[in-house]
Formats: sequence, C-alpha cells, structure tokens
Amino acid sequence: MRLGQEFVNYTISDYTCKRDDVFDAICTFVSNNEIADEAVTDLIDEYNDVKESQIGEEFEVNLQDIYDDLWNALDNIAPKGCIFCAHEDDPTMVGFWNGEYDE
Repeated sequence: MRLGQEFVNYTISDYTCKRDDVFDAICTFVSNNEIADEAVTDLIDEYNDVKESQIGEEFEVNLQDIYDDLWNALDNIAPKGCIFCAHEDDPTMVGFWNGEYDE
C-alpha cells in the first residue's frame, strides 16, 4: 500500500524533535487518515505496549528501535517519489517529502 499524491510534501509533525511528540503526531495522522497498513499499526501498538511496561535504559533502547522501525514502515508507504523523513531545510518538520533527503 502506498499513500496517494495528496500526501506529497505533507507535514505530519513540526516545531519539535522530541520522540514522543513526533510519535503522537504520527498516531494522530494514522488515525485521522485511517491508515490501515498492518506494519505501521502493529509498530504503533508495540511502541505503546513497551512504553507502558518498561523502565530504565533497556526501555529507551527498545522504544528507539521500534520508533526507527516505524519511520521505515512509513517510508515504505510514502507516496510514489517521496520518502518519510525530517525535512532537509527544517529538521523539526517530519513528513513525506518529494525527492531524497538525508535523514
């Protein structure tokens, strides 16, 4: 499944680089747009489960791994010709960008 062209150059999160803020914005995007990609929704559920159940350094490593996998899953459903990443001109803007940027 790939998202449609209405999501080209589409900002999901801005004005923050905090992982939990960006994650919350991704959850809102997925919910509001009824994204039914199983990999994306499973990773959101896994992130929430881990966040509720663990503490300490291992918790942070697990959350970051899941978060990275979620970014990869969103990249896999990005509109044709786009990637999911932070914008090269403003790293606080996370979304689907036309072309290839360094993450």
